[in-house]
Formats: sequence, structure tokens, C-alpha cells
Amino acid sequence: MMGLFENWGSGTLKIISESENSGKNTPEFSYSGGMFKLTLTR
Repeated sequence: MMGLFENWGSGTLKIISESENSGKNTPEFSYSGGMFKLTLTR
């Protein structure tokens, strides 16, 4: 999944798409207290 995080905000849909294409769990995106969090599971 390297190369998906370089441009802020531009890779969100790409991350979801690539996760689904590879059969991985869909990542969880959240925003709280001014912090953005991306959770990827194995």
C-alpha cells in the first residue's frame, strides 16, 4: 500500500478501492479532537 498516502486527501478512495481489490478489510477513517485517524487491519 506504499504510495497511497503521499498527497493529503487525494488517496482516500484509492486506499478503500485497493483494500477491497486485495480482499482486505475496509480501513476505518475517523476524525476527533482535531486529529485524523486511519486504521488498517491485517
